[in-house]
Amino acid sequence: MEAEFNEMERIILEIYFKKEIGDIIDIFDALYMVVNMEKTEGIVPSDLKDRDEEVHKYLNSIKVKSTLNMEKVNFYYKEYQTIRESFTIFRLFINSLYDKKNKETESIKYNFTQKTEKEILKGIYYEILRYIESKYNVKNSENKKNPSKDDIVEIIKQLEIPAEAKWNLFLVVDNPVLYYDDFCRLMEQYLPYHEKFHRKMKERKEEFNDYIKHELKNRGEEFIKEIKIVEELKNFQDIYISTIMMRYGSILYEIKDNNLYINLGLRYRDTLRKYRGKSKREYIISIMKSLGDESRFKILTLLKEKALYGQELAEKMGLTTATISHHMNYLHGTGLVTVDKIDNKVYYKLNEESIQNFIVNFKEEFNIK
Repeated sequence: MEAEFNEMERIILEIYFKKEIGDIIDIFDALYMVVNMEKTEGIVPSDLKDRDEEVHKYLNSIKVKSTLNMEKVNFYYKEYQTIRESFTIFRLFINSLYDKKNKETESIKYNFTQKTEKEILKGIYYEILRYIESKYNVKNSENKKNPSKDDIVEIIKQLEIPAEAKWNLFLVVDNPVLYYDDFCRLMEQYLPYHEKFHRKMKERKEEFNDYIKHELKNRGEEFIKEIKIVEELKNFQDIYISTIMMRYGSILYEIKDNNLYINLGLRYRDTLRKYRGKSKREYIISIMKSLGDESRFKILTLLKEKALYGQELAEKMGLTTATISHHMNYLHGTGLVTVDKIDNKVYYKLNEESIQNFIVNFKEEFNIK
């Protein structure tokens, strides 16, 4: 069975609207969120004025009404977390499932078809290396073309993840074909259920997609800069924009291979309005709320010294990377923090311009000279 989404549209130089990225993110995100519901506070903001009932109803129905084996769903999608790291088993198979073509005609596909042990091990090896690089902002020098089970086991031993997660990794590597095929059968069973929801949301999603494409065509870089994710768009070779439903209040981003990927939730504008306010007074209140949280305030004080990447912040704060991500979502929403690519590494930076704007507006509001 093949899940395929074929829309890709060039907006302006170096900026693409790429619908299918978001469609595929939603497929995996739904199951991840069902299993890790208690960890999704920063993914689906509970403090928006109104929850998106259609999305929440769908997520609840997966547990209650679908015929999926929830024990298997839990095995593949449970997030194992320590202060330093978090990990999910399903990500091991992403590279094996994902087929890419050239960017002008790209059709993203997830092919749930049989693979050889060699192909699966190579995909697992690549994902673990990519995970290490993203967590530690280091380039792994040992990138073997045809890794053996022993090669992968040695890398797993070095991971600082919970014992249960490490044991499950060993199980998968010891019998990759068995677990890969099992995961594919699970996803084949799930896809028709997800596609039914996708059809139900089609009109709403298409309307949102049209809005994003219109903004990109008419305002281009200006539209992206308003989101205040990065400081310098010129640092990136290409920028890809997509839309997502499951994390409806979020603005997600990833920097990979000198490209910037931005995924906008159906209700990301509600989040920006909440965090940035509709008026000067609401803007001041939203910033003060952000600064009123001790963890977020400490993050900003750390960033005033120098730019830091997520793992550094987690270690300095004594928090999990997921908790840091939650705080960064809020800080991005208020515009107090941006990200930048420095020497091919992704760093969080204090947005000094936003701090200065806040001070100016605060003084004006209270007639302070």
